[in-house]
Amino acid sequence: MKTAIFLRGEARTWCLTKRHMLSFFSDIYPECDWYCAFLQSDTINQIDLIQDFNQQRLISALLPERSLYPLPIDNDDVSCWRYFNPAYWRIAWLDWQLSIEKRRRELETGSRYDNVVFIRPDCWYFDGSAPCNRVTRLLGPMTVSEIGNSSSEGHLDDWYDGDLIWRAGSMAADILALRYLETGFTDGSHQLVHGNSHALLSFYQPRNYLVYDKDSAGFVTQIIRPDQIDQMPWDLDKHDPQYNDSRTWHARSIEDKIQWCQKLGIDPRDYQLVD
Repeated sequence: MKTAIFLRGEARTWCLTKRHMLSFFSDIYPECDWYCAFLQSDTINQIDLIQDFNQQRLISALLPERSLYPLPIDNDDVSCWRYFNPAYWRIAWLDWQLSIEKRRRELETGSRYDNVVFIRPDCWYFDGSAPCNRVTRLLGPMTVSEIGNSSSEGHLDDWYDGDLIWRAGSMAADILALRYLETGFTDGSHQLVHGNSHALLSFYQPRNYLVYDKDSAGFVTQIIRPDQIDQMPWDLDKHDPQYNDSRTWHARSIEDKIQWCQKLGIDPRDYQLVD
């Protein structure tokens, strides 16, 4: 199974998760190719990012400037378009850029990835697929896992899905990466009614005839926040399946969050704490 891993988003707690993440996914998908896109900030630079992947196959490392993000994120700035939820659209924008890098690689090598894994850098991942190894189950070309209105992580009435990880087959990965260009169903009234990135992804899946494979899910995820530094490394004994985030982070003041970021060398812009 030829695997590409799309690692994208805000760098955030990459300093706490990177060693585990690189080892974890490389053990599951030997000889996988990594494609990275972090929004530019003081958290990471090109040299450090390349060094982080010293023993891995890093194919592309993009650090696009935030100012290049072309969609409006403030209602006051919108004249012709509705509000674009950045939690959904910025990741879609990065996936689109990485898909170009991936396709260039495929053309250069004359090969095709039949497994593409989409992940965030600020999470801790576990293989929760035992007893059968569903995370290495080969997906069909138009098949996705962890995305679908009947996902075990979601709610049927709202088509709600997590945004921490999903897998896709060869054609499905390309279609998912093109969602940034397709605003017909993931913009407007649906976005305003549901108001979250997870529902938008689930709307996009059936519209494009992507097949949801419930038997291929199997990753357990935990979002790692700066105030969890004393609990690292994370393990399953600390994991609450009903709550995969820090219990204290969201209750802290902006000033306190900035101080926690500064302790770890994280740019507060990664958490939208400063302009």
